[in-house]
Amino acid sequence: MSLAANGSQAYPPPDLQVRHWFEIATDPSGSIKLETVQKKCHSFVYALMTRAKEELEFIANELKDALGDPKVTAEDRIRLLSSTFRNKLSEGGTFDKHGPHRIKFYEDVVNLATKYVRGILPATPSKNERSLRSPGAQFIFSEDPENPRAIATAAEEVIAILDPDKKCLQQPLVIICWDESHSLTDEIEGESWTRFSELRRALRTIKDAPIFSVFLSTAGKFHLFSPDIQFESSNRITTLVLHRFSPITEVGFDEFAVKVKPNGMSTLTQIASTHHMAHLGRALFATRYDCGDQHVKKSIIEFAQVKVLCRKVITGPLQTNETLACLAIRLGLEFKSTSWVDRKAERAQVERHMRLCLAATPGFHNMVTISPSEPLLAEAAFLTMNDHLSIDDAPTQLLYHINWSYLDPGNKGEVVAALLLLLARDKAISRPNRTKPFPLDNQSFQLEDDGATHGRIITVSEFLDALLPTENTRSVKDQKPSRYRRGHGEKKLEDAFANGYIWFNHFVKVNDFLMVNRQYLWCLISRGAAVICANNHEGIDLLIPILFGNHLEPKSVSAILIQVKNDLSYTHNVRTLLFDFMDPFKVHFLSKGDTPSFPIIRMVFALASKTATVTRPLIPTRRTTRLNSPDKYTAYDIWVAGATHESFGVISEAGASIYTHLLERSCKIFNGYDLFEKTATSVEQKRDRAIARRKMHPGTATNIEHLQNYIAEIPTLVDLDDNGDEDSEED
Repeated sequence: MSLAANGSQAYPPPDLQVRHWFEIATDPSGSIKLETVQKKCHSFVYALMTRAKEELEFIANELKDALGDPKVTAEDRIRLLSSTFRNKLSEGGTFDKHGPHRIKFYEDVVNLATKYVRGILPATPSKNERSLRSPGAQFIFSEDPENPRAIATAAEEVIAILDPDKKCLQQPLVIICWDESHSLTDEIEGESWTRFSELRRALRTIKDAPIFSVFLSTAGKFHLFSPDIQFESSNRITTLVLHRFSPITEVGFDEFAVKVKPNGMSTLTQIASTHHMAHLGRALFATRYDCGDQHVKKSIIEFAQVKVLCRKVITGPLQTNETLACLAIRLGLEFKSTSWVDRKAERAQVERHMRLCLAATPGFHNMVTISPSEPLLAEAAFLTMNDHLSIDDAPTQLLYHINWSYLDPGNKGEVVAALLLLLARDKAISRPNRTKPFPLDNQSFQLEDDGATHGRIITVSEFLDALLPTENTRSVKDQKPSRYRRGHGEKKLEDAFANGYIWFNHFVKVNDFLMVNRQYLWCLISRGAAVICANNHEGIDLLIPILFGNHLEPKSVSAILIQVKNDLSYTHNVRTLLFDFMDPFKVHFLSKGDTPSFPIIRMVFALASKTATVTRPLIPTRRTTRLNSPDKYTAYDIWVAGATHESFGVISEAGASIYTHLLERSCKIFNGYDLFEKTATSVEQKRDRAIARRKMHPGTATNIEHLQNYIAEIPTLVDLDDNGDEDSEED
C-alpha cells in the first residue's frame, strides 16, 4: 500500500483511505493519545488480515480446479494464489490512480478497522510480550463476545489458505509493503513514540508467522525506520532483548537495459537515444517508459527532472539542494563527512534527490551513498542546469557545497577539471546553429534512434572549440602530432579527428585501473559516461571517450587523456616528461600488442599556473637515431596552463576567482579559519575572527598572522622558480 500524500505524483499512486486512517488518530478531545494510536494500528492490521483472508478464499474457490491438480506443488499453489491476488489489486490501475478493485479492497479494510476499533478489548500481555515503555502490547477483537480473536489468529488463517499442508512455513509467504511510509515516523509533540513505533508493535504480534513487513521511503527522515540504538523507542531493543534488521538498501539496477554487444551492431545514435537512456539505471524509468503511451515516452526526461528536483520544473532560481543534486549526478560527487550531524546534506540528497544509499548499518550511523551512472537523470540534470544556471553559477554552487555540504573536492583538482570538461560539452551542445554531427538522412525522430537529432553527440572539433579560448582553437586544430605511427606525422588534428565523435553527459568515478582500457571503455560510451580515474592512477586523471564512426566496437574507441596538476611548480612551461607518462600503453588505455588505428589526444591541465596560456610541445625538426623508428601510437599533445578565461573557453573573466577558490579547496589545505561563518554579522567580523584563528595556529603558513606575534621581521615572499623554459609552441 502507498502512504504517499495526495497530489504527490508518487508511483504507485497513494491509497488515500489508508493514509487518512493513520493521519486521523485523535481522541474526542482532539489530542493524539497513545491508546488511540495503539487501537488504530492493531485494528488496521487485524482488518487487513481479515480482508486478505476473504479475498484469498474467493480466489482459491475460483482456482479450485487448477489448485486441485495433483501436479501442483505447495510452491505452485502459493505462487498462483499470490500472483492472482496481486493482479486483481493492480487491475485497471494507471500511473495516476488505482483500479476499482484495489480502491474497494482498502475501503473495506478501513471500514472493518473502524468497526473493530470501537469494540476492541485490551488483552493481558504475557511477561515476555509486555512492553517496558507503554501498555497495550496486544489486543483482542470481539464481534462475538463468545469468540474473541487476536491478530495472530487472523494471520494464521491467511497462512492456512496459502499453505494448508504447512510445507513452506520456513520462507516468507506474505510481504506487506508500506510504500512512502515516512509519514508514520513524524514526531508527536511531547512523546517518545510515533505511529511507526506503534504499528511496529502491532505487527510484532504476528512475529511467529511467515509474514514480513517492508517499509519503503523515498523522502523524509528515512533513518527513523531503524534509528540509532540510543534513540530507539523500544526498551527491548535498547536492552538488546530484540535485535534490528540492517536497512535494506539494495535496489535493482539496469534490469531493463537494452544489452549492447561490442560487435558494431549498436550505433552511436541508438545508445545516445531517449529509449536507450530510459532503460538504464532504476526500473522506475524503464517501466514507466515501456508501459506508457507516446506522450509518457516523449516526456520521460521531464519526468526525470521532477524526480531530480523533487518538484515540478518551474522557472526561477534553483535551491541549493537542487543544484547539488544536478552537480552530484553529473560529476559523481562524493561526500567526506563522517558524523551524523555533518551528513545532513548527504541524507537530503538520498531522501529527495535520487542519490542512492549503497549500504548502511542499523541506525544509519555509518552509510555509503553514491550518485551512480544514470544517463537519463544526467540528461535531466543537464537540461535543468542549462535552463537555470549561468556559466559562473555551476562553479559557484560547487564551491558553496564543498564549503558547507562536506563534499569531497578531490585530491588534485580533478573534480574542478571534470566540471570544466562538462561545461565545455554543454556549451558545444547548446551553441546556436551548430552543424549536426551526422547527415540529415542519418537522423531520426524515433525515440529509439534520436541521439543525433537532439544534438547529444558532438564532434571532437566542436568540443575543443568550446573548451578552449576562441583565439587558441584554430592553432590547436592545425597542429601536427607529437608522436605518430608511420605515415601519420603530417596530418592536422582537425583532419585526424574529422570522424571522431563524443557522447557523454556525466562522469563516473571508477575504482579499477583497467576500466580505462578500450576493451571496457566502450561499455561506458554505451551509457554516456566519461571517466574520473581511480585514485593513484599513474599518468592520467580524466578521460573523455571518442568513437570513430557511428558503430560501437572497441577497435573504434579513442580518447582524450587528461592529467591534472594543481601545483605551483607546474607553470605555462611545458614539461614534456608528463606526456611521456601518458603513454596509452602505460596508462592501460591500450593493451599489449594493440595496433591502434586512430590517434589520441593528451592534455595536461596545469591549473595552478599564474600565467594562463594554451600551448603544446615543440615538435623537433630532426629526430635522433632513437626516435627515427616509428611510434606505436599517434598522439596530439596540448598543455593548458592556468584556470582563467585565457586558458578555458568556459571560464568568464569574472569567474576566474571562483576557480581559484575551488582549486585551493582541492589542495585540501587546512581551512579551519573561515569555517562556520554563516552567521557573521559583517565582513569585518568574519575577517577579524579568521585573523584571530590564524594567530592561534603559528608557524603553519606564510600568512602574516601565523608569524607576526613571534617574528620581528616577516620574510618577504619571493616568486617560485618556473623550472626554466622548455621547448613549447604557444598558441
